[in-house]
Order: sequence, then structure tokens, then C-alpha cells
Amino acid sequence: MPRDDPRLYAGYRDRYPADEAYPELPSTRVLWVIGFGDPVVVGRGERRSSFVAAPRDRVSMIGVGGAQHGIRLRLDPLDAFSLFGTPMRALGTEFPEIGAVLGRAGTDLTERLSETPGWPGRFEVLDAALARLRARGPRPDPGVAWAWRRIVATAGAVRISGLADELGMSRRHLARRFHDQVGMAPKTAARVLRFERAAELVADPSRPFAQVAAETGYADQAHFARELRALTLRTPGELRSQTFKP
Repeated sequence: MPRDDPRLYAGYRDRYPADEAYPELPSTRVLWVIGFGDPVVVGRGERRSSFVAAPRDRVSMIGVGGAQHGIRLRLDPLDAFSLFGTPMRALGTEFPEIGAVLGRAGTDLTERLSETPGWPGRFEVLDAALARLRARGPRPDPGVAWAWRRIVATAGAVRISGLADELGMSRRHLARRFHDQVGMAPKTAARVLRFERAAELVADPSRPFAQVAAETGYADQAHFARELRALTLRTPGELRSQTFKP
């Protein structure tokens, strides 16, 4: 994925006068934080500077405070599968340190990035490291990659059983291989992708919630609100207040 794709990564530098927490919403993307500043609080209270979060179907809270400085990557799960060389299922629901995922290569990369001055230099180092990791990593299963592309292209509005039939494999077999490489089952991925599309539309304050529900395939606004509550513990209005930037 090219660096100019805004979904891949971005540098950040923030300072928080007091500790606070922000929600990391459900996502089909793999979050990789390479931190150079103060650690954040994740999971069950663990403090991490550089960590990975697998695709997730529930909201997680991340505690921040002090000087936050680093690079935040949001990776396509199949790209992350190749980069990390490990099943996405193995990342679990916690927030493992990058050293536990990539070993010495991960800790060395973090150290080198922290010592490199300026964002252009850091991004050059990171681009080269990502290219090396992809070159040596496993290739996604063609059937899984095809099913993932179909689910993404329809924002989750596709029959999973139909995908298995087209691939000539059982639903159970597709689900197992898909979960290993994407990090969640196909139906869950479709559900979260639909939510992600809806969350993008919710951020527009001029768009009624009923219209968002209709455009993203929910039966009605009530169905949309129930799904939002189940995935994020928030109402549509609460989600809009968190995502709308005037």
C-alpha cells in the first residue's frame, strides 16, 4: 500500500495536561503504534509505548497522558499478515508489544525510528522496513484474499455462504482460514465493515441517522442504533459528537 494512502500511517505529537482516555472503535484494520514518548495504558492496565491491536468487533479504551509522540499505522489485515508473518488470530484481544510480534526486528525498528530526526527521515526508514518485512513474509491465501476483497467492495453487504460456494469450499473451512489471516470470521468482518462505513457517514452532521441506516444496509434506524450500541456502547448521537470535527 503506498505511503500516500492516508489510512496507512501518520506521525503524531501531542501533550496532555491530564490523563484521559479515548475510545478505539471497532475496526477491520490492524493498529500498530510505534511510540517515542510516554507510554499509554491499554488492555487490563498494561503500559505500552509500541504495540499492536488486532482487528476487533468491540470498543477498547486507551489511556493517554503526558507527551505522546510517535507513528500510528492502520493496516489492512492481509498486509499485516504478511508484515508480521503470524496469523492475525494469534494477536488475540490484548495489545501485545511489538517485540512480542516481530521479535528483535520490531524493537530495533522502534529504536531506529526514535533516533532518526524529522518525519521525512523516519518515514523513509519505515518504508524500507515495511518493504523488507513484506518481501520475507507469507502471502495471503488467494481464496481468503478474494473473499476479503468482495466483503470490502460491498462494505459487508454480501452473503458469506455465497462466497464459500463460489470458492468451492465449506463455510467452516473458509471461516477458519479467513479468521487466521484477517483476524475475525467473515461474518464478523462484514458486520464491522458495515459499521465502519456507517461511522464515516455519521460524522456528517447534515446526514440524518435514518439516511445513514438506509445507505449502509441496516433494516431501519432502530436496527442501526441497536448494532451501534452492541459494537460501541454508544448511541448514534454520542458517536457523532466524538467523530464530527467542525
